[in-house]
Amino acid sequence: MKKELTVVSLLLLLTAAAGADVYVKSKWHTDAMSTSAGDIPAGDLTCEQWFNDNQLAFINPKSSVIVDLNKNVLYLINTEQKSYVESTLPFDFRKLVDSQVAQMMSRMPLAWTVTPNGQTKMIGQWKCSGYDLTINSNTKTEVWASTDAPFNTAKFRKLYGDAMKAQMRANDASAKEIQKIKGYWISSKTPMRDGKGYNTNEVIEISREPAPRGVYSVTAGYTKKDKLSMEDMGRR
Repeated sequence: MKKELTVVSLLLLLTAAAGADVYVKSKWHTDAMSTSAGDIPAGDLTCEQWFNDNQLAFINPKSSVIVDLNKNVLYLINTEQKSYVESTLPFDFRKLVDSQVAQMMSRMPLAWTVTPNGQTKMIGQWKCSGYDLTINSNTKTEVWASTDAPFNTAKFRKLYGDAMKAQMRANDASAKEIQKIKGYWISSKTPMRDGKGYNTNEVIEISREPAPRGVYSVTAGYTKKDKLSMEDMGRR
């Protein structure tokens, strides 16, 4: 009888885990950089992601992006300023900026290209394939993605489309190009503007667990804005 109860308890535990949300923790590092305005020191951030079939939240100490397909809405949140903007889906970044910025963006579109580099390697416990993500034939980001992550990566990529456009300031054509990267991004490496260092990020944990209450909604007391400020534009 005790053995049967143990088996039943294990099955219940596995069932609960299978229905839980996916949690991802990543470490982001920025090397020091010299600019005309002065030196910028190196920095580190720990970022979190939560998602299920219909909701997604990207959270770092400075900003967050939330997608809720149940409400057909995307939120861009400035955590430091305790403010946010709201957009219906599909996401169009130009609707959240003033006409002058929208015109500037249309005159200087970013052209993204994705090319598999034919390499594979293990990062942590995940087998990854390599890609080169190039912006305007200039900045090249090295991306390592895995289809071995413990969730449906194809379903996640579909959910992630609008959030990625918001995070990377990408238009529809660029978003479609980025979708050529198969699987979940485990690691990326982008050169700094001064060419002397890198921005890097790497996943260090993927698990299934119940999402915290309110993780897919804007924190109470935050101020809703109609348009993004230039400060907001600089955040991801």
